[in-house]
Amino acid sequence: MVSAHCGQPNYFGLESSLEATTRICIELGDSQNPILLRWANWRESRQVMYAFHSYALFTAEGVVIVDPVYPIDSSFDQLVDLFGGVPTATVLTNDMHERDAYKIRDDYGTPVWAPEAAVSEDDSELEGVPDYTFAEEDSVPGGVSGICIDGRFVGDTIIQWKPELHSRILFTGDALNGPDADPTMPSRKPHPRSTPGLYMGAGRPYLQHSDLDAMKVSLHALLKMDFDSICGAHGHPIMTGAKGALGRLLAIDWDYCVKKGQFPRVDV
Repeated sequence: MVSAHCGQPNYFGLESSLEATTRICIELGDSQNPILLRWANWRESRQVMYAFHSYALFTAEGVVIVDPVYPIDSSFDQLVDLFGGVPTATVLTNDMHERDAYKIRDDYGTPVWAPEAAVSEDDSELEGVPDYTFAEEDSVPGGVSGICIDGRFVGDTIIQWKPELHSRILFTGDALNGPDADPTMPSRKPHPRSTPGLYMGAGRPYLQHSDLDAMKVSLHALLKMDFDSICGAHGHPIMTGAKGALGRLLAIDWDYCVKKGQFPRVDV
């Protein structure tokens, strides 16, 4: 039996930010030829630094952005310059990740794609109206497609993308995340996901998920695919070794961690 590793106790809070900044990082490629770019808005709440991570996928059809936020300390124009133009599409991973998608649509005309279930379910928490919806394996601009999972939020969807000459990448929203701590952004209290590794969940709602077994079953389907990277919306991406880490994560006892108020975790 694989032993369970858990993160720090859950200190997440929802109070207004005390400190805030935005960090931009090229995860694949370089400044001349970017392939995958990540930007993250860091905030402090209850003396813990945490972040909202967003991604830009440089595809043959233009830049596709996933779960985007507006930069805190600069305009979105800076990102548009890095993109080489206005994004072709915004893609959401669940009904809770509209973030600044509609502001970007208003300012730049970028259409918003949301998971079909996030729109059709009665308990959807969408606040705006997306331009398009997509079901599992529907084609989305840029060669992007979705895989539905039994996550904590309505329409929880894994976004998959296969960049040319690179392994497939999974964008996992809230469901799967790397560590959300940054040594250059020290917290005054331990972050609940500060230890390096791959974690189930992001915030407190995932520790209250009523059917972890169903979530595990849905995530097992991902292991049938070839991929090497997992990019979550609330943690540093796992750019190599992610498939093996996911297999190990699914093998441990999640209930053991959740009952302790901690996020299930494995080393990468």
